Amino acid sequence: KDPRSIAEKSKAIRFSPIDVLQAVLFVAICSTLLTYAFLNIVLSRFSIDLSKNSERVSDLIPFISEIEPVFFTANQVFQMLLLGAIITLGGRIFGGSGKFFDALLCITWIEFILALLKILQLILLPLSSLLAFAFIVPGILWSLWAYAAVAAQLHGFRSTLMTLLAGFVICF
Repeated sequence: KDPRSIAEKSKAIRFSPIDVLQAVLFVAICSTLLTYAFLNIVLSRFSIDLSKNSERVSDLIPFISEIEPVFFTANQVFQMLLLGAIITLGGRIFGGSGKFFDALLCITWIEFILALLKILQLILLPLSSLLAFAFIVPGILWSLWAYAAVAAQLHGFRSTLMTLLAGFVICF
């Protein structure tokens, strides 16, 4: 419920950097597998209808299915490492004291929650495509809030909203 409390607990546990990197890799692999399952279900259910409506979509379908899962996993790991660096360095720019591996562990936790959301989407997809896709936007909004909350906690900032706004300024 509260990403700030997770950030505080993760700082207290003191996982080794190797343990954090293993968790990052595990979550990235799980996320990739779930993404591939989701894409295969979506593409198999909708490829005929979509390809009739758009030439771009018909070109995109084979492209997505041909990308190697290793590249998806490597991309996920890279994004998590990059976000960890942005949270760490961005917070320090504003006088924070957060550490990289604490940020990376919190990012891994958030990505794990998003993987659970993908499982829910996979369950809902056969029942209602619209309902399955409806979880995407709240998931994105929640993750932005969670990233800001853990960054604020790790760096000792009081306001999650100000941390979120500062994050957008740093990234854009």
